Amino acid sequence: MQSKILALSLLALSAAARAETTDCTEITSVPYAVNAPGVYCLKSSLSGIGGIGIAADDVTIDLNGHTLEVSSGIGVAAYGNSKNGTVRNGTIRGGHFAVAMISSGSGHLVERIRAEGSGIHVRGDGGVVRNNVVIGSTSANIGPNYGINVHEGAGIRVSDNLIVNPGLGYGGEAGGILALGATGATIERNVVSCAAVEMFSPVRYGIHVSSDGAIVAGNHVVNMRTGITNPTGTSLFLNNTVRGAKTPFFGGVMAGTTNYSF
Repeated sequence: MQSKILALSLLALSAAARAETTDCTEITSVPYAVNAPGVYCLKSSLSGIGGIGIAADDVTIDLNGHTLEVSSGIGVAAYGNSKNGTVRNGTIRGGHFAVAMISSGSGHLVERIRAEGSGIHVRGDGGVVRNNVVIGSTSANIGPNYGINVHEGAGIRVSDNLIVNPGLGYGGEAGGILALGATGATIERNVVSCAAVEMFSPVRYGIHVSSDGAIVAGNHVVNMRTGITNPTGTSLFLNNTVRGAKTPFFGGVMAGTTNYSF
């Protein structure tokens, strides 16, 4: 009897995880401009030259498990002064960025996105990037290229993401996660991994924190030239593991012997 109840409970949880957002404004083609608050969703996979642009507060983009493929531009972007934008639940393939919440507002959330061939960029106070998978990020822009880039905000959280084989793009410097000007950020339980370490390539970081007072905890970095770095030396490193790095840790405040490299 107990096993039957457990099986029914797991089935209910599985169904809930697959639940589709239906009370929404459907996006039927791209490029698409969002100019009013609300919930917008995909009900089928879409492809096009451009993606979805957000220019309003309190907007949710729910991909509903579908794929958005863009040949150029950005998959989903927040512009202007917009705040409290959410992007979730699907695959974004191609583009300069899969998601770029780069408005001057705050409170953006990106979760459960599979980004293929481009990364995730979030700006502003209280931003959250969680439970995403980024594979083979390569930026077409000049400058550093990271799978996840957070900057210019306090209290940003980057949690439980998987970043695999971040590409160098055109910028030389590259890596898994970059926190730039993100005071007091929390970067926790992320996995950053390359198939093989490139000791003589341009600088490739697992996690690069160029911010004050961050907590970098419980992350696992594999085969990046530099594992975890904080040149300013004011961020706390706790319970991190680095494998196959020429320089496992640089800077930061090491929490006793809780960080490990091999």
